[in-house]
Amino acid sequence: MKSLTSSLGFLLVILGLAGYFGSADTTFIALTPSAFGAGFVLLSVLAGRESMQKNMLDLAMGLAVVSAFAGLRLVPDLFPMVTGSEPVRLIVTTHSAMFVMSLVYLIKAYQSYKLREKLAAEEEEHD
Repeated sequence: MKSLTSSLGFLLVILGLAGYFGSADTTFIALTPSAFGAGFVLLSVLAGRESMQKNMLDLAMGLAVVSAFAGLRLVPDLFPMVTGSEPVRLIVTTHSAMFVMSLVYLIKAYQSYKLREKLAAEEEEHD
């Protein structure tokens, strides 16, 4: 999970910077994915310490929930762009991508937790 967390963080940083510098209407809101990405990178670095790993990955899941909701805010604006009734706005695209990436991270993290629980139960059973 640590490598998935750091990968998500770096991707979000790049996504936010691309959204900010690649758009004509640059606002600091375009940097939202980068801010969340920096948080994921920091949590993955702190998860490198064995004593802090579980807590940091739990915090990363919480951060993923918040980033998913932050991205979800602009997802409804994506549909008029897809149909062609509105011009493409890069900030909507980047925030929608942040929503999808955060959602995928949450799914993978949940699967990881379930697998860890199953392995722990099997290990307990053998003892």
